[in-house]
Amino acid sequence: GLELPGRLLLNVWRVLRGEAKLQTSSLQTAVHVLLGETLPLVPHAKMAERWRGTPESRSEALQILLGETSCCLRLLDALNVLPRAAETARMLGLDVLSVLSRGSQYRVEGLLTRAAHQDQMLLLSPSRVQ
Repeated sequence: GLELPGRLLLNVWRVLRGEAKLQTSSLQTAVHVLLGETLPLVPHAKMAERWRGTPESRSEALQILLGETSCCLRLLDALNVLPRAAETARMLGLDVLSVLSRGSQYRVEGLLTRAAHQDQMLLLSPSRVQ
């Protein structure tokens, strides 16, 4: 995936897949089900046509794109994803990205590491051969 040092990049669809049960994976469906709003479906060919057109049509294309982008952020906000992930990360002693992207074994290990540290113990980290 794409990485930017010092920034947290999320694939909204991957996050939503674990948070919301949707019948289809379109942005329009997610916005309708989770936000109760209607978002128009503009085909990519039409968007490209608007972008290559007059300055006014390019402005329309940009407004549509900005609207879709803000919907992604509002979907994350509506599901309270980031505050819950931050709280889970704090509780388990993990980083937020690991909470959103890693499995349950990593969470259990994080919790065990914190508990062992409180009792002034260390957990061994086995090699692949072990």
